[in-house]
Amino acid sequence: MVAASADAIAPYFGRLAIAALTLHVLGFGFGYAVSKALRYPESVARTVSIEVGMQNGGMAASLAREHFAAMPLAAAAGVFSGVVQNIIGGLVAAWWKRR
Repeated sequence: MVAASADAIAPYFGRLAIAALTLHVLGFGFGYAVSKALRYPESVARTVSIEVGMQNGGMAASLAREHFAAMPLAAAAGVFSGVVQNIIGGLVAAWWKRR
């Protein structure tokens, strides 16, 4: 999806990357913080953090492609989100494994 529309997406790359990064960083952070504030054990707080932080970018892209067929760039946000969530999720999981 992104490769086919690379020229049209290029001017918005920074905005898409910042939006996806913000969505997932806040999701991981709020999931963890709220769980800890409610005094759940560390294992539960980490699980909630991952569940909140890992959104389904692939599904978002597919739904955008199906329901907004006239707007081919609508799926790009879902694709960016999927890539960013996997990078951040992997980093968080690796960090927690070491702790």
